[in-house]
Amino acid sequence: MRARKPIILIDDSPQSQKIVKLFMDNEIDFVTYHIKKFEDSCCGELPTTKTPSVIAAEGIFKEESLILYYI
Repeated sequence: MRARKPIILIDDSPQSQKIVKLFMDNEIDFVTYHIKKFEDSCCGELPTTKTPSVIAAEGIFKEESLILYYI
């Protein structure tokens, strides 16, 4: 069975770039999704979504400390 890749919701902040770098440094396959893309889709803005956030099979991680624990 093939594992699902975690999704990282990002914006242009240094925190988002740091999380992406940590995933890359730890050789974790992932998919990024820039929060601005929601504005262009049918869903509209997601004003309550915190970035960076990770959505993974193990759960949703919205704080840097929790994302680091996941990594």
